[in-house]
Amino acid sequence: MLASRLFSGDPILTAVAEDRDRISRTRHATASAVAKVQAALLEVFDPGCLPVFGADGQYGDETAAA
Repeated sequence: MLASRLFSGDPILTAVAEDRDRISRTRHATASAVAKVQAALLEVFDPGCLPVFGADGQYGDETAAA
């Protein structure tokens, strides 16, 4: 179960956490879950980890690298 308030209740992120799904360039690449993951990366991991596009809601090279 997801404990993060940012991630809880999101069916895609729940499925990813339970290893039943994934987010990639070809799967859920523009789902709202992507923006949530990007926001978490910026807030928790590194505020500069998405320097060009930021939390744009699209899973691309920058998100994959972060």
